[in-house]
Amino acid sequence: MVFFILKRQFLKKNLLEYIKLLTFNEHFISSLFLFAGFITIGFQLKNVFKKSTGINLTTFDTLTLPISQNLWGYIIPFQGAFLYSLVYLKSKYRIEAKSSIAVYLFVILASLFLGGISGVVYLSSKGGNIFQIMFFSFFIICPFLLIMSKWVLNKITIKNKNSIFHKSKQYILNIFEELVHLFKSKRFLMNVFLVDITYVVIFSIWSYWLSLVLGYDIPIIFFLSLGFLMKLHSFAKLTPGNIGVIQLLVAGYFSIFGLDPEIGILISLLQLITNIIFGFPVALIITIISMKSFTNLQSDLLQLIKKKSN
Repeated sequence: MVFFILKRQFLKKNLLEYIKLLTFNEHFISSLFLFAGFITIGFQLKNVFKKSTGINLTTFDTLTLPISQNLWGYIIPFQGAFLYSLVYLKSKYRIEAKSSIAVYLFVILASLFLGGISGVVYLSSKGGNIFQIMFFSFFIICPFLLIMSKWVLNKITIKNKNSIFHKSKQYILNIFEELVHLFKSKRFLMNVFLVDITYVVIFSIWSYWLSLVLGYDIPIIFFLSLGFLMKLHSFAKLTPGNIGVIQLLVAGYFSIFGLDPEIGILISLLQLITNIIFGFPVALIITIISMKSFTNLQSDLLQLIKKKSN
């Protein structure tokens, strides 16, 4: 539905015509930006998992896990990337689901915090209205809402210790404890922010370079602020890979600052095409290679079935 609206309003060419907008060399350069972003995310995951669980991801997984996640985010809507990584890490490293959830939420909250700050600073410098500034200010307080949620949950008393409600409460509290532990280390938090900023810079240079190739001169500072907004879209996956949602979000952001939304749509679509042409085939190969790591999961399931039958 989202993509249908997008097509009706913005798309005037078929897919092949969009591909022809760039030469082969330009498509290849575009893919380098794509994979540089994936590698940056990989090092962030490696850093956060080591801090959270003490487990060191292998170099192969550091470099390839985000690429595989990207593919599964398109195959399975509504957090397919997270579900794939949860199962993969559980099978290969025996990382508990609660630790994966904690890491996932931590990365989101850190990105929301940083995105909120960048949005407020950029809008303030450009004379944004109070409602726009308040919107981004909400993201800044998100990590503090975590502490409040933990406090509220601790106040809830469940008498039956064996009930599913008590067990669910303890499970959520354990996730909160891991999150608070991650946020307490200022040095670690700064490292995460630096990696986040690196990813945004890569995205911004990629978008700025595409705008120049297409013949548009848009300040790179605009793409930096857009980069932080793009980090926020991972918070809610409404379609496979958020196709359509991202393009509408970009179009809206361009419109807010008086720029032609079709330029934003065009740049976003070219980045999507790069992902399809280069990202998907590489991710498929990596997923096939990684299948051997799921043998532990198969044996765990068989043991569970045997226990249930006994």
